[in-house]
Amino acid sequence: MPALALVTSGLDGWLAAELVRAQGIAVSAVYFAGPFGEEPREVASIAEHLQVPLTVVPWDEAYGDLLRRPRFGYVRRAAACLDCRVAMLKRAAALADSNGADLVVTGEVVGQRSRTSAADLEMVAEHAGLAERIVRPLSAQRLPVSAAERDGRVRRGGLLGLAGRGRAVQRRLAARFWPGELPAPRPDCPLLAGPLAERVERLVRWPGPLSGALLRLARLGKWSALGPACWLVVGRNQEENARLAELATGLEASTVLAPDGFPGPTAVVVGPATEENLRVAAMEIARRGKPPAAARVIVRRGVHVQWFEVSGS
Repeated sequence: MPALALVTSGLDGWLAAELVRAQGIAVSAVYFAGPFGEEPREVASIAEHLQVPLTVVPWDEAYGDLLRRPRFGYVRRAAACLDCRVAMLKRAAALADSNGADLVVTGEVVGQRSRTSAADLEMVAEHAGLAERIVRPLSAQRLPVSAAERDGRVRRGGLLGLAGRGRAVQRRLAARFWPGELPAPRPDCPLLAGPLAERVERLVRWPGPLSGALLRLARLGKWSALGPACWLVVGRNQEENARLAELATGLEASTVLAPDGFPGPTAVVVGPATEENLRVAAMEIARRGKPPAAARVIVRRGVHVQWFEVSGS
């Protein structure tokens, strides 16, 4: 009777998997690699240490569609929390079917995150088509008896009854199996509040395609408006410069600008690449960089290349 556990690089999903494994149930894991999560290699290293088979499922494009048309609306800003969880569980159910897994296991804790009341968790499972197959080992004793507990596949006495944001129990139990230092509590979804939430909220209203690359771009650089549907994104360090250029290369509605032979940031214009917008972007690169008295900024949009003359201070 195999089980499929939803995991990240945090404690809860893996702890839930371990509680199920302790009952002699074979467990494999799945990580949904969305645009705002950690790198899959972080999750893969934990799976390797625990000797749990891991499947990484990219869902950047599906995530953009979800944010644009959430069935259950936004909890706050651009956070479509209920739709996000329903979508992940639906995909987990399909993966469980293909892997022959009878159970889907999550590390959800009642009241730990936005919209995670007992009623919310049950509603999400119902809409995902998993009401009879899901087990939430960390909060099971605060939830109705699951089908797996009812028919004896899982022993309820081996599950927990956690609720709220406290982490003491999780940290105490995880210390027995976790590789290395225990991680800090994972923050709430970045789309609930803060600069990223504001950017993504604007991008959701943007008429252009909301691709995975664009959502990943939203995590980087300093953003400023060039118009009602156009933004300038400027890299803040060498790593961001390289990542901006990499992501923007695959975006239809973006233009990459970079210093031509002098130190300075990479910039991306997201939206209409008008002559004025590109000139403003080029001057911003010069202002933040160290151009000589006469210098150029190179502009790339697909196969099209042009230059803007800029002046040093």
